[in-house]
Amino acid sequence: GVEYSYDDMFFLRGGYQNAPNLTSDYNIYDYAFGAGIKYNVGGMDLKFDYAYRHMKVFDASNVFTVSLGL
Repeated sequence: GVEYSYDDMFFLRGGYQNAPNLTSDYNIYDYAFGAGIKYNVGGMDLKFDYAYRHMKVFDASNVFTVSLGL
C-alpha cells in the first residue's frame, strides 16, 4: 500500500493484496483506494476519510469515517 499526503491536510491512498500462497477461496481481496482530509478546528483535528475495497466474492465495501480529536 501507499499513501500520499499534501500539506498534512489532503491524503490519497491505494493498495493491492496479492497472496499467491492462498487458494482462491481465501484470497478474496484485490485492490483498494481511499482519500482523506484533515482540518484543524479550534485546536482539534476534524477528519473525513473514505475507503473503497474491491472483493472478488462479495460486493465491494465502501467505508466512510468522521473523527474529531487532538
